[in-house]
Amino acid sequence: MSASARMGLGLALVLSTLSLSLGEAAARPHYAVQKASGFQLAGNFGANFCVGDGNDDCADIGPSVYGMVAPGWRFTERVSLSLDFQLGLLSNDSNSDVTLSTFSVMPTVRGHFRSGNGEFILGGGLGYDSFTGSSGGDSASWSTFLALKLTAGYAFDLSPGLSLGATLDFFINPSNGEFCVDQGGTTECADVDGGDVAERFTLGLFIVRRF
Repeated sequence: MSASARMGLGLALVLSTLSLSLGEAAARPHYAVQKASGFQLAGNFGANFCVGDGNDDCADIGPSVYGMVAPGWRFTERVSLSLDFQLGLLSNDSNSDVTLSTFSVMPTVRGHFRSGNGEFILGGGLGYDSFTGSSGGDSASWSTFLALKLTAGYAFDLSPGLSLGATLDFFINPSNGEFCVDQGGTTECADVDGGDVAERFTLGLFIVRRF
């Protein structure tokens, strides 16, 4: 499946989740919706994995750690919107001394579905994602503002304003983006279009505080 087809499928899933969430929220009593609305802050940490998309994109690249901070707003019991800032590392299994890192900033819509003493969470986002390799003072990076993120998880209620859970995020990168090389204090960038770009997924724990 091509990158454009995967992005189209992902966007369709996000829109379907949002539509279902809004429909179910409208059928809820007003007091139930109001109780869950307001500002929220999430913190997330876990493992970061590279996923090859042909041409051995992830050869000699192993998993490492990541962390994420996500301030947002819970509009209703069923719908929230957050701005997810994620910084991660990937292990370099080759003999080079290059440090590999990832960084993303994505507005993300999530649908919340009550189940037992918690809720299932499904959603997606669209925004900035990057891969960077650095050694000494030099670096090379690939980035895009059209990366798609699909997310799924479950959160347990610890208290009325606090939840703890686990989440899986999958990042789908388009074939076009910007490639930059910073060497000796000089940065040169060029647009790239076509070819295979590595994707990734993260698996971690998160905590959410609602105010």
